[in-house]
Amino acid sequence: MSTASPVPFDARPLTERLTRRRAVHVLAERRLPRPMKVGTRTIVILVEIAFVVLGIALIRILPSTDEEPFFIFGIVIALIALAFLAVTVGTSLRGRYVDEARLALFAEANAMEYEPFWGGNGHQGMIFTFGTAHTTRDVLRSTVPRVVEFGTHDYEPPDSESTVRWGYIAVQLDAPLPHIVLDSTANNRMGRSNLPLVFPDARELDLEGDFGRHFRLLCPPGYETDAYYLFTPDVMARLLDAGSQIDAEIVDDWLFFYIDGRRSTPVDPRQWAWMFTLVAAMLEKTDQWARWRDGHLADGTAPGSAPEAPAVPSVPVLPPPEGVADDGKRLRRRTRITIGSVIGGIVLIFFAVLRVLEWIG
Repeated sequence: MSTASPVPFDARPLTERLTRRRAVHVLAERRLPRPMKVGTRTIVILVEIAFVVLGIALIRILPSTDEEPFFIFGIVIALIALAFLAVTVGTSLRGRYVDEARLALFAEANAMEYEPFWGGNGHQGMIFTFGTAHTTRDVLRSTVPRVVEFGTHDYEPPDSESTVRWGYIAVQLDAPLPHIVLDSTANNRMGRSNLPLVFPDARELDLEGDFGRHFRLLCPPGYETDAYYLFTPDVMARLLDAGSQIDAEIVDDWLFFYIDGRRSTPVDPRQWAWMFTLVAAMLEKTDQWARWRDGHLADGTAPGSAPEAPAVPSVPVLPPPEGVADDGKRLRRRTRITIGSVIGGIVLIFFAVLRVLEWIG
């Protein structure tokens, strides 16, 4: 198996020295949007401001009393909180401004567009439709030779208020394809897939050679042959060469690659070299995918059912149209049961049993 080599690109904007002053100028010059978003750092800043206010209140109130130790305590609280506030705000602004400016310059150097925040991307992949509080940021998009989008997506799972982060690559295809999920086993957690959803009705296909040890290929019932046609051994080899710790999903006319947010760093030139290599390796195959047609649209039957005996044709037989039959458009999905939910359920059952025993006793 060959080793994928990096694709040439201009990474200098990610590595050259960039001051905060220059970064602010770059962002202002391009008038990039900066919507407010309440995050962990914002909450920390608000807490620090509250301590500053508390310290100032103690300083103003206590001089009229004999509580000198508390007066000194108020001064100390205010000074410490002000110091922490200055450090937090300074590092937050500098780090974020510099990162955004680097990505803006990197996008220009490589013929891409950059959006620091994107309110709604309209994608139908699983990470974009699962959970709540969706936010897409650091989006870089190219349109030649086809639309390719790189970005970071955050959401909150239904059973948690913590934020889950994914890096992603979205490649627009020439035509809709069946809903297919390629689940990497290299990034599993505690033996379970790291993907947020399960697909109970999906067909899991056997993959030959080493591919079966690194990936699970899922498709709608009746589309097994189509999945093998799309994910041929050479496609699987390219994905394995590019790195097996990546998941993929085809939804409608988009191919998505999902990268665990803990391994995704938007300003890392090595990660960009890897992502460019992955996209370049797949673009040739996606061109071939444009020739795929759904045979279920031609015979009007559901996947897996036998077609009726055809009548004597009076016109030439035409190839199936572009598109996917309803049974192949979406896999039925279900929320994955998390370890936290299992532990929470056990705790609830335990206390419920205790209450019943107390009631009986």
